Amino acid sequence: MIFFIIDGATPVLLPARISENFLVDPKLLESKLTEKSRLLILCSPSNPTGSVYPKELLQETARVVAKHPRLLV
Repeated sequence: MIFFIIDGATPVLLPARISENFLVDPKLLESKLTEKSRLLILCSPSNPTGSVYPKELLQETARVVAKHPRLLV
């Protein structure tokens, strides 16, 4: 079990819309990441929707995340 203590952090919530099968667009993720970003929680499969990120979408997300080496996924 891993515990994170996040002191003074400001969460940034990204919308997951039914029209997009509850999957976050990597372009939207990229627009929200900053130098202060430290943690990304990505759930797949996601409860309660059951949405699963396809390989291609995960690869796009990985390219975005790679630009932020201090980001823990």
